[in-house]
Amino acid sequence: MTTHLVVPGQVIAEGDGFLRGHGTYVEILENSERLVASVAGRVERVNKLVSVIPVASSLYRGHVGDLIVGRILEVQTNRWKVQISDSHRSAQLPLSGVHLPGGVQRVRTQQDSREMRQLFHEGDLVSAEVHNVQSDGTLALHTRSLRYGKLENGCLIIVPPALVAKRKNHFCEIGNISLLLGTNGYIWIQRALPNLEDAQLAEHKEKLKKEHTETPVLPDEREKIARIRNSIECLAKVHLMVTPERIEQVFKISQSLRTEEILFPDNIIKLTRSILR
Repeated sequence: MTTHLVVPGQVIAEGDGFLRGHGTYVEILENSERLVASVAGRVERVNKLVSVIPVASSLYRGHVGDLIVGRILEVQTNRWKVQISDSHRSAQLPLSGVHLPGGVQRVRTQQDSREMRQLFHEGDLVSAEVHNVQSDGTLALHTRSLRYGKLENGCLIIVPPALVAKRKNHFCEIGNISLLLGTNGYIWIQRALPNLEDAQLAEHKEKLKKEHTETPVLPDEREKIARIRNSIECLAKVHLMVTPERIEQVFKISQSLRTEEILFPDNIIKLTRSILR
């Protein structure tokens, strides 16, 4: 495997002795083809497969199994178009990849297609898992598990994707507040969900989630959500990896400050000093 740096538009290889990987595109000439970089980054060659690994921390490259948070941009025929970052093309959430009410397992019908907006409509925030990466880099998502789906009654903060490392579990709790660390840099914060594992039937789990959504967030819970949100921004401001342990550390140290004071420049330095050492 060999590597070197390239910029967008730079020719990487010519002829037909290569396979196109992520971060590249094929330019067809009269008598031949050539492989061109579509992003600035590091070239990786594995046998005939040629890819460009982006160096920009704001660029999200999806992989199968990634947990992401996104926003519904458009309801299309049998699928939803989902925004997953500012710099990445939108992802696709097919109707066949969502959890139907009651946990029903069946072939989707025309009636399901007509009622898609009853599940998700434009502007909704959703959590999902990357099911497949298509040949052009478009991500196909799914929300078949009850752990995924529409996100309500919480707060979204966006950080560079490079600051969110892949973990065994991207769901975590700080006190009675739940966090969902999307690998695309979208982080969702809300009041802790009820323990869905205790519910045996899908209908019961859905009822618990609905009750959680419809229950107003108390003032002290709102304050905790805002404090955790500002703790995450503190870490992002100094380009520190955003992990549950570091979020909780900044959250605890910040207790002597009012929530709105956390993001004062001097306080950001004080709150992250112990982590930077």
